[in-house]
Amino acid sequence: MTWAPANCSGSCTSQVLNFFTFLVQYLGFSYDSKFTSTKTDEKESGLRDEFDFIVVGAGSAGCVVANRLSEIEEWKVLLLESGDEEPAVTGVPGLWPVLRSSSLDYGYYTEPEPAICAAAANKSCHVVRGKVMGGTSALNDMIYARGNKQDYNDWENLGNAGWGFEDVLPYFKKSEDARDPLLLAKNPDSHGTGGYLTTEQFPYKNKNGRAIIDAWKELGLEEVDYNSGSQIGVSNLQFNSIHGSRLSANGAFIRPIRGRRSNLVVRPNSRVTRVMINRYSKRVMGVEYFCSKTSTLKMVYAKKEVIISAGAFDSPKLLMLSGVGPAEHLREAGIWVVKNSPVGRNLHEHTVIVPFTFDLKKESRTTSSFDDMRNDLVYWMSSHEGVLSSTGLQSTVAFLQTSFESRPGVPDIQVGFAGSSTSSDSASIATSYYDKAVIFLVLLKPHSRGHLRLNVSDPLWSQPLIQLNSMTDPRDSEILVEGVKLASKVTRTKSLKQKGFIRTKPAMCQEYEVDSREYFECFVKRYTFTSYHPVGTCKMGPKRDKDAVVDPRLRVYGVTGLRVIDASIMPQTTRGSINAPIIMIGEKGSDMIKEDWL
Repeated sequence: MTWAPANCSGSCTSQVLNFFTFLVQYLGFSYDSKFTSTKTDEKESGLRDEFDFIVVGAGSAGCVVANRLSEIEEWKVLLLESGDEEPAVTGVPGLWPVLRSSSLDYGYYTEPEPAICAAAANKSCHVVRGKVMGGTSALNDMIYARGNKQDYNDWENLGNAGWGFEDVLPYFKKSEDARDPLLLAKNPDSHGTGGYLTTEQFPYKNKNGRAIIDAWKELGLEEVDYNSGSQIGVSNLQFNSIHGSRLSANGAFIRPIRGRRSNLVVRPNSRVTRVMINRYSKRVMGVEYFCSKTSTLKMVYAKKEVIISAGAFDSPKLLMLSGVGPAEHLREAGIWVVKNSPVGRNLHEHTVIVPFTFDLKKESRTTSSFDDMRNDLVYWMSSHEGVLSSTGLQSTVAFLQTSFESRPGVPDIQVGFAGSSTSSDSASIATSYYDKAVIFLVLLKPHSRGHLRLNVSDPLWSQPLIQLNSMTDPRDSEILVEGVKLASKVTRTKSLKQKGFIRTKPAMCQEYEVDSREYFECFVKRYTFTSYHPVGTCKMGPKRDKDAVVDPRLRVYGVTGLRVIDASIMPQTTRGSINAPIIMIGEKGSDMIKEDWL
């Protein structure tokens, strides 16, 4: 079995358990099992297992890198992934909540956080990370958001030549296969066609989406294409889906070529334990990995380079396990120091708050019985259509600018709507069903910074110690309070009221006058949490940057033949979901490797 849902036997109703059983039976398998069940790609003889390039991690960046490097027929490329094959259940857009905390999720938690996740046990935030072919792109909400052009110009201004917006735009377009004819007609220079990564609106249109767009327009926002470089305004979301089904990085970049390119070898269930680096020459030799299928430790060698694409938590962990990291910390963990490096610093991510809730009148609800939901799933399985072919109310986005940001077209707050329910178990499984609504805000450019370290008592097999420190910089609270105040205006619009959105008062912060500054400050203090968008722990920067781990060509400082290509290299996060920028980084990083070796 490839997929197992989260264990909720003590808290789930019998209906939920029965539905999970149905899911496992019909969608727990993987279409990709054919690639691993027929033969093994691993060397069982005494011959040296050797490749030109080894890519560690089959997530959003790693899948791109493995695809692009294997375009060169003379290069032998190995892609290693700790998780299993991607199961069919990931394809159902409306069911993405059931993937969290399942067998596809590493199940990482932060250390107790000083300023977010106040309602969580020990103030420890769950941070979803994909342990599967496709990585977190197989678990996320599929939103395609490139960020703002200023994000990349800021990267370049920090000393990262070649990372300005005009430099990275061709790589966004290279990946993309945009399927929305209106977007292509309006912004033909901003989008690409014919790439591996399909972008589209879901074919199933949520019945409340238009009212939300109209509500923002009532407040003076223009309807924009937020992926055209300038974001301020309101939009229908663009998604990485194809014909009503999720398109993960695995589905986009690996599945179409797997088994067709003889020079590409893919090994799931292979957890890399260290990069082997010559202590004297500081040259990478290869990697050591644990094969969970055979419970054996193996070594594989790289003739040219090892590329780490394990994500913002596991890339720094692997570097430190390999002797690249803060020297004193590595010695504490009993690891030989190859290179003293600021690995694990600069950790940051978007902070989320949910300050507004609504009851919905009957005509705006989409709740369903379990029998109906099962029928909807059967219909989706046969057609990839219907209510489960979308993520429900989360179909729009607004980007706003507070007084803390003044550059034209550059937002610092993102606002979205999502469905919820307190009366229906179906809503906890699928976002397609809801009888209530919430507004959530995202802090797009946090000032707060955290860090990541090894668990020195068990550095290899324990999760890293993650300290986000989100909202510890007072500037973040000030921006978010003003953002909540701006977003409160949409709750009073005629468009939402006519659609049956009835604002309710949450149980929290009732000691303050509704919509007063004190009320908003109370929410910011008590009701913020993580967005699952960690970046920055292997920061890209020039040599003069004391926090830089890799140079602007993504080469690890002090080690030859080693690069990091994923979200961890971002010096600053981007404005919006980070999956599209990570794929862009994979595209650009692959071209850099080709430039250096061809």
